[in-house]
Amino acid sequence: MTSVAIWNYETPSQKIGLLRYWTENSNKGGIITHLELITEKYKKHYIDGIEKDRITTNAEYNFKEKEEDNKEVLWNDVPIFAVENPDGLALFENVITLINKYEQVIRNNANIFQYNDDAKLKITGFTPQNDPLIEEIDEDGNTTLIKNPARAKEDEAILNAKVFYTPDNSGDIDWVIKDVNDTASENHKKTCLDLALMISGVPNVTDQGFTNADNASALEKKFFPLDQVLQQADKLFEKELLRMWEMITSRINLKKNTEYDFRDIEVILTRNLPSNNQEIVDNWLKLRGLLSDKTVIDHLPFDLDSESELAEIDAQNEINMQKNMENMQMLGSDKEDGQDMELPQQSDEKTKTDIQSNKRTDSKQHTDDSKDIKSK
Repeated sequence: MTSVAIWNYETPSQKIGLLRYWTENSNKGGIITHLELITEKYKKHYIDGIEKDRITTNAEYNFKEKEEDNKEVLWNDVPIFAVENPDGLALFENVITLINKYEQVIRNNANIFQYNDDAKLKITGFTPQNDPLIEEIDEDGNTTLIKNPARAKEDEAILNAKVFYTPDNSGDIDWVIKDVNDTASENHKKTCLDLALMISGVPNVTDQGFTNADNASALEKKFFPLDQVLQQADKLFEKELLRMWEMITSRINLKKNTEYDFRDIEVILTRNLPSNNQEIVDNWLKLRGLLSDKTVIDHLPFDLDSESELAEIDAQNEINMQKNMENMQMLGSDKEDGQDMELPQQSDEKTKTDIQSNKRTDSKQHTDDSKDIKSK
């Protein structure tokens, strides 16, 4: 954290300043700390006079004001953007204990695995030839115990041996390890995680209900507890953003002699949840006839300008009407031309019918003549 807002907790509470710090490296390779204090009337700069190799919690500071960097603040308010939770708590602070327990289980498991990886070999029924410790006398004649190099070589030889024999039947060789109850460990972690998410109102993105959510409505239900917490945060952010624009518009009005009103600015905070545009569009299209087309277009999730869209629709309808009239006129002229062409076609058809009728008559006459000849 590099900035701290300073509040006056009267009724109503007001921001009265901001303190921020930063560090930089000196030419000598040390660390120099800077402080900046911002209030409604001034901005002051302080520099630590004690150069440090590293910053610790017990480090001493000797800040001195750098007066040539001081400036006057002309915003009629503290020019900062700061939002404070009324309870003074972030979402995760209520579940810090559970988070610590969850992390402790992970550390314990890691320690057990590391212990087993470096496990000691237990041998019974066998006595090594060298003692583990030997005495050593220093230059002053003092005696101290040190590890026996010969014993270290002996142990290393035993560990690297492919076969090890005990001198009697009661001997045994085994590793001294810690057993890990994986089921109990995973259940403990899951309990801590589920409780932390439940208390903080954050959905578990790995559970089956979340992964099987196939639309925005299902996801919104999973985020419902968190959304209730964020509603208050949205109001605080909107209030602070409007306060920022109030200072900006006031400054512009003062400098440019204008009359801009910050209340005409609409602050819209959007979430990063996926939205079901198809569902939104269907719901608003069902209201056509009850509401104007302009209202429907304004509420569609496509950032459309209703005025220009309605003008485009009117122009498109006029073009379509003109094309329909032209098509009707073309169809009418084609119909007249088609009637003129049908007259000779009917004559041809009639001629073909007469020829076929004559053929049938000649054939019948020929048949009757054959019958008369046979009878004679």
